[in-house]
Amino acid sequence: MTTREIYEKIKSVSQEELNSLDMSTERDTTTKMTVFALYYEYPAGREHYRLLKYISKLFQGEKLFDIGTNNGVSAIALSNEKTNHIHSYDVVYFHETELIKEPNITFYVENVLDKPEVLNETRFIMLDTDHDGKFENIFYDHLISSGYKGILFCDDIHLNPHMESFWNRITHEKVDMTSIGHNTGSGLVIFE
Repeated sequence: MTTREIYEKIKSVSQEELNSLDMSTERDTTTKMTVFALYYEYPAGREHYRLLKYISKLFQGEKLFDIGTNNGVSAIALSNEKTNHIHSYDVVYFHETELIKEPNITFYVENVLDKPEVLNETRFIMLDTDHDGKFENIFYDHLISSGYKGILFCDDIHLNPHMESFWNRITHEKVDMTSIGHNTGSGLVIFE
């Protein structure tokens, strides 16, 4: 599928379709974890993991990027399509990632912008970082200046005024996916 076709499919998926996804397939891992893993099976519109799991199936044999690993739960959802390889970056090490044994996930403890050329190797990026708007704006500006082509999924776009400001300044085509994503805001942006 083209990037545009994938973008349109994501935009049109229903809450009912997402809520029918079997999220129990990852329980062996998520039940050993704390914090966000507790929310993994929550319905669409409350959490975004079902949407990420759905998105993973729209790509085949590709690299998908998860920027802001935290404890790795988004990477788990994105790893559902086993032909894809998830590259998950965070500047902080989280010990819970050691519980994740998915062979198609690689965790990096580094700033992805220290080797920004890797971002042009993917058509999908999940951005879930500090939520202060600073890194998010730097990251967005980097995608523009590097000529990135693909889809950016932004989490927590309505969490606070800084994230609202970040979301509002995006000039690329975008859609607010909060109704089927995370209750603190999920947004989808396409770079063509």
